[in-house]
Amino acid sequence: MARRPMAKPGETTPVVTPEEQAKIDDAAAEVAKAAEAEVAEKAAEAEKAKADAAKAAATAAPAAAAPAKPAQAAKPKEPKHRFEEFDATKPDGTVVHIHRNIDTGEQEVTEK
Repeated sequence: MARRPMAKPGETTPVVTPEEQAKIDDAAAEVAKAAEAEVAEKAAEAEKAKADAAKAAATAAPAAAAPAKPAQAAKPKEPKHRFEEFDATKPDGTVVHIHRNIDTGEQEVTEK
């Protein structure tokens, strides 16, 4: 390959010669054709897989048509009640123990 002459100050030289650019363009065209062929091949494979899946689903559909088991009725969960317990003193000085259901408001008072 021949050496390119050096550019003089203020001059610019092309980075590649027209012959080199033609080679580059040809190579790029070959790569593009190969890529297009690969994309077309993959698209064909995807279409075939899609058709096979549809066929498999169609043959499996009668088996899926069998009646399913009825779901068991879910038991309604009863809420867990929250309680509080504490001691208190009545105005007459008697100490009592209080057990209260926070959710329902029911309470039980016993003297100590």
